[in-house]
Amino acid sequence: MQDAIVPLVRFTSERPGSATVLDALGTAFFVDESGILLTLASLLRDAGRDASLGLVVRIRDGRTPHAVVPIVEFESADAPWDIAIGRADVASRRAFSLAHVEAQPLLGRELGTLGCIALDRSKDARSPLPVFRAHSGCVLRESSASPGRAPAIDLAFGVPSLLRGAPVFVHERPIAKLVAICAGNGSLGDLRYPGVFGEPDATRRDAHGVAFDLRGLGPWRPKLLAGRSLREIC
Repeated sequence: MQDAIVPLVRFTSERPGSATVLDALGTAFFVDESGILLTLASLLRDAGRDASLGLVVRIRDGRTPHAVVPIVEFESADAPWDIAIGRADVASRRAFSLAHVEAQPLLGRELGTLGCIALDRSKDARSPLPVFRAHSGCVLRESSASPGRAPAIDLAFGVPSLLRGAPVFVHERPIAKLVAICAGNGSLGDLRYPGVFGEPDATRRDAHGVAFDLRGLGPWRPKLLAGRSLREIC
């Protein structure tokens, strides 16, 4: 699955084939075999103008384990969706199939995610290696779409900064079901926890992960897909 999930980075290039990674912005993931990817639109907007946007991908030529490939183009979904679809000139692997909206709610169901959490510069400062981490946990709450707000899912695990843009999925074989995309962290408010071994009850403000529910975005037909919908390619 790590071939389909990649760090989103800012980089500079003094000459073709040479790239210096400046920093990581988050995570992106491929949804087909031709380099079509999804991530958060806000990550792409935050990139600035002093560098290019790219992905750190695995290269299977036996010589170059990782390489930076630029994002050639991208397109954002209409508000309130913080979702962007993009394209990189690289052969990719499809690891997900977009899940359908089910009559049965997701509440309490276990979902997983995998994404980049850091860049390891110990061996090569110019071309750092991505560090991945997997999380899993149950759905704490579902929020339907409302004016100015996309449908969201509250998760029982946190979302580190670089995990933003990572896929949230149901583990299934032969291909995982894509449900949502990691967006950040929220708060469930002040929760009371009963004391143990005679200790008094404790109150603390618990944080949780937030993901945007992608299942309702299936009919989206971005120009980048030339008339096809997201569900048709994923």
